[in-house]
Amino acid sequence: MERFAVPEVLAEEMCDRLGVAVPTSMAGVGDLYRAWSAAVPFDCLNKALARREGTLPPGGDPVAFCETWLATSLGGTCWGHVSAMGAVLQAGGINCRVGLDHLLDTDEVDFHAFLVVEDGDRRWMVDVIHGSGEPLLLEAGSVGVHPAYPARIDADEGRLLHRYTTMYDGRADVRRYAIVSTDVDAAGLRTFCEVSRHFGMTARSIYSRRFTATEMIDGRPNEDGSALVVRHLGADGPSTEEYRDPDEAFAALGYGPEAAAMAERAGLIEHSGSGIVRFVPRVPK
Repeated sequence: MERFAVPEVLAEEMCDRLGVAVPTSMAGVGDLYRAWSAAVPFDCLNKALARREGTLPPGGDPVAFCETWLATSLGGTCWGHVSAMGAVLQAGGINCRVGLDHLLDTDEVDFHAFLVVEDGDRRWMVDVIHGSGEPLLLEAGSVGVHPAYPARIDADEGRLLHRYTTMYDGRADVRRYAIVSTDVDAAGLRTFCEVSRHFGMTARSIYSRRFTATEMIDGRPNEDGSALVVRHLGADGPSTEEYRDPDEAFAALGYGPEAAAMAERAGLIEHSGSGIVRFVPRVPK
């Protein structure tokens, strides 16, 4: 199988920026997972730009993902996260593969990737997109510990389901994904990057999410696009702030100054003739 790989110096640079050592044990995997979840966002900007330019959505090149984050603080969709984090883990001698699941209970076609870390005869789910606080043992009954984002693995007629819950507008949104593979390698992941041209995260409006130890921080436009809403969701419920200035909005999400310019190039931010800024609203599915 084709393993994920980045130069050792790049893996060390990623870990230095995140404040952890290159992992060589499961304890180190947990350290990297927590630091990565807090600092490297799940977002759509690079995919939106690829869609606009008619190029392949990024994700299959872990070197490009790491270099982009180091330079701009931009993250990416699940494909980029698993290839890059998998490559950093491999640099420390931690073998990992990619797990694949698909969304149930909807007509939406959505395949999602997570890392599967090999630990002797045990396997761990490491998913920075649906944060569980700690790696989840990949077996039925495993429950995440993140206070704002309940995640678990259930058994269902011979298969495993990955389930998580989030809150929007006071409503619990429960999503279930059926795990269909835990053995995707780097070559297989590049194939799903091709599939992601047309399916999965639509990337038609700004979305960003990351997990600290105590809260989920996300951002998306309000209904008319007049502001970007940044939400902090912790155990005690959400708090929100609205930003009309793109630079201030992206700074609140933890991005560098390049983010607003990239969002504009990707068509996610528009300027009227009078100088009014509009964040392209989310398109209902």
